[in-house]
Amino acid sequence: MMHTRRAHEREPAPSPDGSYRAVTLINRGPLGIVVWAGALAPAAAGKADEDIEAADYHSRMAVSFMSWRDVLDYFQASPFAPLIERAMARSRRADAAALPPDRDAG
Repeated sequence: MMHTRRAHEREPAPSPDGSYRAVTLINRGPLGIVVWAGALAPAAAGKADEDIEAADYHSRMAVSFMSWRDVLDYFQASPFAPLIERAMARSRRADAAALPPDRDAG
């Protein structure tokens, strides 16, 4: 589902302590997916997806999955669900933009 190595999303507005609710999805190919979900430090808010590190989170949970469906199911009822969906959608758009044009079309 996600071919990019890493996707990251955060809430646009910080919480009262200045941190941001955020998720980072790390695609490990055949080894599965790792998801970090938690409070992103304010200093990391502008970092690129590939530059986000575990230490950028004030607090986080790290959960491993073998399928993208499992990621969606696990976070379905959590406050991180919209962030997971946005990160996956943005990754799909980036993947689609990176594909070569279909030579058989039209």
